[in-house]
Amino acid sequence: MWQFDAQGQGLPACLQTQGCRRLAVYDIPNGITNVIDDADADGLTELVASGTDAGVAHAISIGGLTNYKSYYYGVRAYGYNDLAAPPVLYSPMVTFEAIPTKTHNNLSPEAVAAAAGSAEPDLVGDLDGIGDGSVSADVVNPAAIRAGTYSVVFYELPEGPNTRAEIPAEDPTLVDALPVRQDASKSAAGGITYDIMFGSEKVFDGAATGEPLPQLPKIAVIDGLEFSVEGPQPGFKNFLMVSNAAGPLDPPDIGNFAFNSNGYPTWLGSDRPDASRQQTNGSTWGIAQGGGGDALFTTFNARVLRGDNITYFGIYDYEMRYTTAGGKAYRRFEDGAIVDVPFELWRTGIATPDDPSDDMRMIPAICESACGGGTVDLVYDIGNDHPVSGGANDPFTDWIYWYTPVDESAGSAGYDSFFADGSTDDVNHEVLARTVMVNWNGGVDPGPYDADLPETGSTLRIVSKKPNQPGDVYSFSTEGLQPTEATDAEKVARLEDIGVVPNPYLGASSYERSQLTDQVRFTDLPDVATLRVFSLNGSLLRTLEKNSVGQESLVWDVTTDEGLPMASGMYLIHVEVPGVGSKVIKFGYVKKVTRLNTF
Repeated sequence: MWQFDAQGQGLPACLQTQGCRRLAVYDIPNGITNVIDDADADGLTELVASGTDAGVAHAISIGGLTNYKSYYYGVRAYGYNDLAAPPVLYSPMVTFEAIPTKTHNNLSPEAVAAAAGSAEPDLVGDLDGIGDGSVSADVVNPAAIRAGTYSVVFYELPEGPNTRAEIPAEDPTLVDALPVRQDASKSAAGGITYDIMFGSEKVFDGAATGEPLPQLPKIAVIDGLEFSVEGPQPGFKNFLMVSNAAGPLDPPDIGNFAFNSNGYPTWLGSDRPDASRQQTNGSTWGIAQGGGGDALFTTFNARVLRGDNITYFGIYDYEMRYTTAGGKAYRRFEDGAIVDVPFELWRTGIATPDDPSDDMRMIPAICESACGGGTVDLVYDIGNDHPVSGGANDPFTDWIYWYTPVDESAGSAGYDSFFADGSTDDVNHEVLARTVMVNWNGGVDPGPYDADLPETGSTLRIVSKKPNQPGDVYSFSTEGLQPTEATDAEKVARLEDIGVVPNPYLGASSYERSQLTDQVRFTDLPDVATLRVFSLNGSLLRTLEKNSVGQESLVWDVTTDEGLPMASGMYLIHVEVPGVGSKVIKFGYVKKVTRLNTF
């Protein structure tokens, strides 16, 4: 049995008397677009799927339609397996009827403008929590918006017969939970799902299938809004200098350089350290990568998170603390010699900067004679020039590699064991490689420099991106985007818009699907109305009651209350709208020509 991976869906439009034509294809953007099947039973090579890499969508805007006319559409999904024959499997088509109508409410101009299209999301959720994902919504139907607060609430999915405990790492569309060591190559949680709430009303149930919901763009359309719920890509969020020789910095200062369009993250609108506050001596320091030939953030990621380092980097935060006691590093790539260094490396837990109970001391490895900016062997120092800026006055340190010890318990037990006399311990995993600290505009090699190292008391914090986690809540308000009810005067004026189509009826209408039925439609009706059809002599022939919210039309089969067909002629239709008023419509009706084909 072949298994097919979901790939996309097509949207055909079908006319009553003609075949279907394709309007759009929405498929997963994975490079699989046109699929050729050269093993067809008739020996022909065929194009069996024509994707666009547009991404999956749940709404489409179609123009050029006539109000109150029936249009028929279909949706069918397809899956793909390049090893199967045929390689594409289509689902049955789901068809539906759509009738364009006008709304009797007044649409918000802001909502109409938003629905017209924009590259940016129309609504962005504010986060209460630690996740670094995003929730947004785009207006796709201004007439359906409700005024209030929507929230996306993340929670752990209770274990059940359908709940998966772990999700394959190769699936990039789902987000992981927080294991002891987070595999950050996955982007969605094994047991974490979410509900979408409107106030206290649950409008989207994330536990309905027993499976965690995927976190994707355009995940659902609710109340005229197309929601996107996305987790972050794993990696670095911020580099912050959180303290100096004088104590904590509040707020922290940026601990990297984000100028010259190099792609690094900014902090509080700043792209460079503040010389007036980052260090008490006026020097400015930031993290960068050793080697690579440039100062781009992409190069930093490639060199620092080499191999599978991202797996072990995970969603923890890290600190490089310049302390009075300092610590030890070893020349891993040279002779294994122990080097005194003025800093300590720590993994500080998951978004718990003020809780030392989960901090674990890490093992530094130093590369100095074959790499790094330092100039003196067995000494952590600075020299040379880093390409972080256009000047030749940015000395940088020896390269430092961050390793976890074999004993990853909180505290320094694993670190102490590694550097103990006679220890044969090895490190556990490399987390970061080739990190250096750059003294921006600190002086030209070989010095003197404005500072030889970050001052004692300095702490560089490396903050990772966090997946959306249980307890995270994203919220936004739709106040001002909702339709407003028409005024009494507007309701009275809109009575004149009420009509019957076609009028006159001349033996047929475009609404009919066979020769055996007659059909007309009343249009521009309010939610509640009573329609009475009279002959010209005042006889009441048919009473129709309309009580349907949001439906502006009503179908009539041109029969009496007794189900008898109406005779050709002129009729008066009295439309009564409670609390508003009434209107009389003149209706002309010519019956179909009788066609006898059975004798």
